[in-house]
Amino acid sequence: MLSVSVIIATYNRPDDLRACIESLLKQSTLPQELIIVDDGALDEVPLEAECTSAGIRCVYRRKDGNPGLTRSRNIGIDLADGDVFLFLDDDTVLSEDFLRHLVALYETDPEHTIGGVGGVITNHKPVTPGRRLRYWLDIPLLNSGFVEGHVLPSGFFTSYGTTGKPETVVRDVDFLSGSAMSYRREVCRELRFDEEHFSQYSYGEDKDYSFRVSLKWRLLLHPEMRYLHLEAKSMRPNVERMGYMYVVSRYLLFSRYLKQDFVHRLAFAYALSGYILVRSLITLFSPHKLGLELTRMRGIFRGTRAILAGDLKVQ
Repeated sequence: MLSVSVIIATYNRPDDLRACIESLLKQSTLPQELIIVDDGALDEVPLEAECTSAGIRCVYRRKDGNPGLTRSRNIGIDLADGDVFLFLDDDTVLSEDFLRHLVALYETDPEHTIGGVGGVITNHKPVTPGRRLRYWLDIPLLNSGFVEGHVLPSGFFTSYGTTGKPETVVRDVDFLSGSAMSYRREVCRELRFDEEHFSQYSYGEDKDYSFRVSLKWRLLLHPEMRYLHLEAKSMRPNVERMGYMYVVSRYLLFSRYLKQDFVHRLAFAYALSGYILVRSLITLFSPHKLGLELTRMRGIFRGTRAILAGDLKVQ
């Protein structure tokens, strides 16, 4: 049976990390090893003794130097030696058969055409009438599409949880969610997470990495690999940074991996203009949170200026 190395990058969230590791210990198929890369200062690895007793090798690495998720994941790659590397956010909780389904799917592929496999978040925000309206506005603006997990010619994409459609079959996708995504060892040995363009909070690094993988290998989404993404509020970036990273990360995806002819460049410009228009309307009709939305718009315009100036480092 294929062995799995679980790699968790963490930063000052010991309670969330404990819940995540508890879900690993409850798996019907256990991982071979657990690698914790710490950007903070854990007093101890939660449940380390329990993991060791269950036969899970524990590796702890406290980082020095530059912080950031992409660097943590690359360090995890260097430390891991399983057949499959599963990257988890420290605020995820896996269903009990998550790893069993993951291993079984990879084992159906002796030719190694499958490069990565992801799971399904079960606690997405409900699709309210407002979110539904936003989704249908985004489609003609090339900000979103009809099928989740696919990248549009504009460089924008259809995020998971936006359509409200349940996942029922294993299917090919263009990208995976970074909160729980896995790759074969040879994929991670060949492709590294991009520390040059994505640092610190690293918004969008999962799309960048997994889409690069999809250009050479298949990416699959498994409907039975279910998990909660609790999205801990601690250490989240401010909304100005989020606005900035939102537009810049999409331009990086577009400019580095998609066609660069006139039609596709026009598609990106149209999609970006559409996004600015929608966010402006949201700001206009949100007087109860006007300050917050104006701050986000400041980040969006700063990101747009960065695109025009060619200064594209995501922070």
